[in-house]
Amino acid sequence: MGGSDRGQRNFRSLRARSFHLFLDRPVSHSKLTEFERSCLWLSPRLKDWRETPADWFDPTKSEAYTNQVSRLSNEFRDRHMVMLLTEAVKKGGRVFAVVGFSHVVIQERALKAALSGAQ
Repeated sequence: MGGSDRGQRNFRSLRARSFHLFLDRPVSHSKLTEFERSCLWLSPRLKDWRETPADWFDPTKSEAYTNQVSRLSNEFRDRHMVMLLTEAVKKGGRVFAVVGFSHVVIQERALKAALSGAQ
């Protein structure tokens, strides 16, 4: 899992910079224009925000800042799931978790380490 404080700070900063775009509803023409300007500022290579490449959200790639956001989001979710699963097992619970393959690969070692001697 790893991850650094710097990475978490970067994730929070990216999230904060983009979150404000979605707070106000309904979206007026001026809000749409502001959104389009923000998209251009965040991703100058992107000519039309409606055609954002799916690869930009793949945590295994490094084509755009969104790849890093995806990686950090996955890392956060992995840590949270490991914490919840570990707590449940340590309280004597029987745990069955259904997660995506990439989470299993990452979480296996962390769970083994956290639960060594817990049973």
